[in-house]
Amino acid sequence: MSIQLTLGGHSFSAESLRAAAEKLAQAGGKAPVGVEVLTEKTQLVPREEFAAETAGAYLRVAGTGCGAHEIPVWSDPARPVVAVMAADVEAVGMLREKFGGRLRFVSPLLSEPALPPRAAWFSLRGELLYIKVYDGGLQFAEVVPCTGGEDFRFLLERLSAAFPLADFAAGISGDAGPEPVKALKGYFKKIVCA
Repeated sequence: MSIQLTLGGHSFSAESLRAAAEKLAQAGGKAPVGVEVLTEKTQLVPREEFAAETAGAYLRVAGTGCGAHEIPVWSDPARPVVAVMAADVEAVGMLREKFGGRLRFVSPLLSEPALPPRAAWFSLRGELLYIKVYDGGLQFAEVVPCTGGEDFRFLLERLSAAFPLADFAAGISGDAGPEPVKALKGYFKKIVCA
């Protein structure tokens, strides 16, 4: 079971979230309930460096600390990389009340697309762009606002200043339409759906 929770712009209503959670709760079962938290306030932390009691500090250090109505949540701390995300305190409280220990938070930034060792991955989710760059291992991971083609092209330009993108493959997923794919063609020789 899973719930997608877009927190950046609070695009859900508490009532619609409550109704979705109630429907899942009525379905019963003991399986984990995954909640994909979509927010630019996301940081990846190596498992060895992660501590639940300081989760909010990872966000603050990166300049994306929790707001007045947010708390830090995190993905499975037993995995090699933990995603720490800022989430709406009311939504998290309601979900924890419904699902307790079955609740699992995840982020698209944890995706491991099947790409060559030298590649950049882009996933558009609404008005957020999830980016990962690999060069023999993960070199860069970030979530940034992206409201259209101009934003996407600007981000590609900035990324090309840091990495020789012409030598990389590109993977794209999520809500990508023809415009981002067209923009990628100006920077990458190989583009795949990931």
